[in-house]
Amino acid sequence: MYKKIKVVMDNFKCLSLEQEKYLCMLHRLNAYDLLKLEKQKEVELGIADANSDSKLIDDIENKLDWIRIVLITRSKLS
Repeated sequence: MYKKIKVVMDNFKCLSLEQEKYLCMLHRLNAYDLLKLEKQKEVELGIADANSDSKLIDDIENKLDWIRIVLITRSKLS
């Protein structure tokens, strides 16, 4: 997980507009809402996996990575 965070943070300068908007939305959420969103994305990931939708799986995994990065960053700052 930490290697993935490092890779994502190294590519932080190369974010698309959609990724920047998602990251800003995540920063506005409190910890409870972030955890709720993480669980929701895990359920969506399971559904996408059951449907064998590889594009959707990649998109959801990317969003889960961002959620986890925000959670880990906040926990380290506390």
